[in-house]
Amino acid sequence: ELGITRIQSIPVQHCAHSFAVELQGTSFGAVAYSGDCRPSRKFADAALNADLLIHEATFTDGMEAEASLKRHCTVGEALEVAS
Repeated sequence: ELGITRIQSIPVQHCAHSFAVELQGTSFGAVAYSGDCRPSRKFADAALNADLLIHEATFTDGMEAEASLKRHCTVGEALEVAS
């Protein structure tokens, strides 16, 4: 048994039917995970009290236009979600 007590999916802006997830009750505590998508206020709010937040980012800072075009984020944008 994984011990997960709650799973919440959060729609994010990437391709159709893309979601981030927030899990409660893992061995790490609350875990929030998002693949590489545009920064999401809804995900940031859901991850606010997470013990571990993982947000993938393909692009380096300074590449915001390219990241936005591909519906990804930069490292800096991902870090903003965590703050």
